[in-house]
Amino acid sequence: MSLSNSNWKNYIAKIQRQSYLIIGMVSFILFGLIAGGAWYYFQHQESLMEAERVKTEQELSRKKKSIDDYYFRILNGAPLSQFVNSLLEINKSSIPLSLSGFNLDSYVCDLSKCTFSYKSLSGRIFNVQELSIFNNNFKANISDKGLEYMVSPSLLSNDSLIEKYKLRKPIAVAKCSELVNYVHSFNSMVADGKNKVNISGYPQSEISAVEHILPDVKNLYGFLNVQWTTILPDNIREISSFLGRQAYNESFLVNKVEKKKSSEVEVSGTLLCAN
Repeated sequence: MSLSNSNWKNYIAKIQRQSYLIIGMVSFILFGLIAGGAWYYFQHQESLMEAERVKTEQELSRKKKSIDDYYFRILNGAPLSQFVNSLLEINKSSIPLSLSGFNLDSYVCDLSKCTFSYKSLSGRIFNVQELSIFNNNFKANISDKGLEYMVSPSLLSNDSLIEKYKLRKPIAVAKCSELVNYVHSFNSMVADGKNKVNISGYPQSEISAVEHILPDVKNLYGFLNVQWTTILPDNIREISSFLGRQAYNESFLVNKVEKKKSSEVEVSGTLLCAN
């Protein structure tokens, strides 16, 4: 009987040891699962935070670029004084060709290049000469009716305002309300519809919702813009007089001028103003 009791006690002890071992193994496994889950959770959270940080930085960079692109676009153009000087140079450069029997038939200048078309008065081309503009010579391309010249960079090219923007220097422009009122008043006193400053609407900004992220830009500039056009006689004195009468001429930039096969010149550009 005593032996049986001893065996029974040994059996119970064995069962207890095995139970402890199983409990230990289960506890170890559970600990590993919990630790692994916690590690994965924190790693996942860190990944989410990093992804959110990268997304925020990319969005901020995109907004900053949109602001720069906006100002680079609206500040690109020729001031009125440069535009008038360019027209004077075009007239001057046409004199040698005129003496050789070529008439300036049409031309167009945008912000990248200028193209001039000269028509032979006799209908025949006896000689080909270079076009000299601001002491730079340009070779001719012979067409069916005369000579064509491509001038690059454009006579309207001017990045001085863009450079001021990059350096965050002040740029003088009119207040939008004053500028719009002036344009309407000016047009009301002009009888000829072709000698008016036509604007496409009220000045606007496509970055007004994001410009606040660059306080130095918004506080220093905050510019709005609107496109303007006018049709004038192909006469340098009349063009110069028309532009010289414009108040707030610091707000006018010329982006394009085109003389078609007529006696008129179409001028277009950007009006800048502060909100």
